[in-house]
Amino acid sequence: MLPVYPEVKPNPLQDANLCSRVLFWWLNPLFKIGHKRRLEEDDMYSVLPEDRSKHLGEELQGYWDQEVLRAEKATREPSLTKAIIKCYWKSYLVLGIFTLIEESTRVVQPIILGKIIGYFENYNPTDSAALYEAYGYAGVLSACTLVLAILHHLYFYHVQCAGMRLRVAMCHMIYRKALRLSNLAMGKTTTGQIVNLLSNDVNRFDQAPGCALCSVSMIKIIVFVTFTTYVLLGNVITASRVFVAVTLYGAVRLTVTLFFPSAVEKVSEAVVSIRRIKLLSSIAAAEVAVWSGHS
Repeated sequence: MLPVYPEVKPNPLQDANLCSRVLFWWLNPLFKIGHKRRLEEDDMYSVLPEDRSKHLGEELQGYWDQEVLRAEKATREPSLTKAIIKCYWKSYLVLGIFTLIEESTRVVQPIILGKIIGYFENYNPTDSAALYEAYGYAGVLSACTLVLAILHHLYFYHVQCAGMRLRVAMCHMIYRKALRLSNLAMGKTTTGQIVNLLSNDVNRFDQAPGCALCSVSMIKIIVFVTFTTYVLLGNVITASRVFVAVTLYGAVRLTVTLFFPSAVEKVSEAVVSIRRIKLLSSIAAAEVAVWSGHS
């Protein structure tokens, strides 16, 4: 008797418009079900075509095969890191732009606050132009807060999706390689090593890209904040300028203390995982070389 599979619900994200994607409105039906009862497996949506294991794995496998061919021509070791970068550099470039916009918006907020504080420092009841200017700064500050909230959630959602796609692609490559190993190759690789790759090493790719992007953007933010502080503040010290300077570097300190140590740890773990997976991927090539030598 053939197994009966549950009916797969279509993913609403596939047909969602721009507003629904930005505000995550397409998740409302799932939230309504979760509000009434516990979510079950049948409530989950189907996987998007671009997120399926076959598509992701074959895409990365193609770049890896190209890297192996180039390495053979150049008589060097193939680099799995280069294959990953060539496969996913476009998506991570977009995420880097997201990070730059988000952190720039975070830096602009203290500057606008300094302008508002400056209005109250030099308050003049008869100056209507300054009042309307303060209203404008308040509107810009509110817009920055809204943009920051939207970009923050969009950034982390897409970072998690990018890490998930990389993890799924690596799992596909490991499974494919494990199923094609011969007895000679299996003598060099134990089942425990393959299970360890699938259960531990590939999980590093979920968080490492996001932490790496934050650490890279942090350098740009420090340069931008230093330049902005020098241009706007100079050597004159007032209450508003001290507030702006302290708040600006407070935003940088938050990024440094929260993300940089984690970024170093996650990226180091990801590098080790890439080396282990690369070792498994190179076993078949070594096996072919051994058989060629015997023949």
